[in-house]
Amino acid sequence: MPKIDLTVFVNNDPSFIFNLSERRGRQKEPSNLTGALLECYVKKDAATPDTAAKVYKSPTEIELLDAAQGRVAIHMDSDDVGNKDRQFYHLDVVRNGRRQTYAWGLLKKLGFT
Repeated sequence: MPKIDLTVFVNNDPSFIFNLSERRGRQKEPSNLTGALLECYVKKDAATPDTAAKVYKSPTEIELLDAAQGRVAIHMDSDDVGNKDRQFYHLDVVRNGRRQTYAWGLLKKLGFT
């Protein structure tokens, strides 16, 4: 699972597009997300419990652009990105009752408030 820091400009509701993949042997292949639930937890830091996070879920805030190819878009509210209580995220895929984190990182906001 890679660390991917995300940066947005102030007063913009961002959408982040991810192409999720998995290693199969030595090959990296797109993750087939057909039938999977995606959840993105936005919280203060990595140590903050998931129960205290703002959660974005598929299919409303996380859009499956091409499920078979692992392409998704996360649509966030500007207020949830980069403020003092929302500086970290992780993106999880839930399949067959099994949760796996596919990406995580810092949320940063640029510009004047």
